[in-house]
Amino acid sequence: MSYTRKMRSLRAGSISVLQPFASRSVAVGGQIDRLAAIAGTGSLIQMTITTITGKLATGLGKATGFTELDWAKAAFIDRLGIDPFPGTVNLIVATDTDRDAWRRVKEGAAIVISPPRTDWCDALCYPASIETAEAAPIRAAIVLPDVAGYAPDQIELIAPVGIRDALRAGDGDAITIHVEQGEG
Repeated sequence: MSYTRKMRSLRAGSISVLQPFASRSVAVGGQIDRLAAIAGTGSLIQMTITTITGKLATGLGKATGFTELDWAKAAFIDRLGIDPFPGTVNLIVATDTDRDAWRRVKEGAAIVISPPRTDWCDALCYPASIETAEAAPIRAAIVLPDVAGYAPDQIELIAPVGIRDALRAGDGDAITIHVEQGEG
């Protein structure tokens, strides 16, 4: 079953049977909580999907080199299932509701990608999807550098496609993402 189909089931707020999950979803204040039973294992996982909207913004242009480093690209493919398009897309979170949602995401479970050198920073990653008006959501991931002083209202996203081109979007356009986090 595709991630897209899971997201549609979750947005509908219905009780669904998804392979390999049987789940029940409850929407609460921009956040969807889902209890998922992994088929045949007896394990129960709580999944939370948090929706955040931000405005597209031009970054510093440093991420293109980072996403093309052999070790980083291999980690994104292995840990996140994304062969990243060069660079990241930056969203600036502007409303109190979205800032609170972003804070909740950062307080939750992350996939940590550690560099080969100890003098470089880790990246905290969160699987996500980007809403589109006309097509299936774009699979993506938030990449948050684990450094002091990183802008608290900025979100950097990687995806297997050029997000600006795929969405026909430019600076200042609103982009909505759905971040999925699980706890066993």
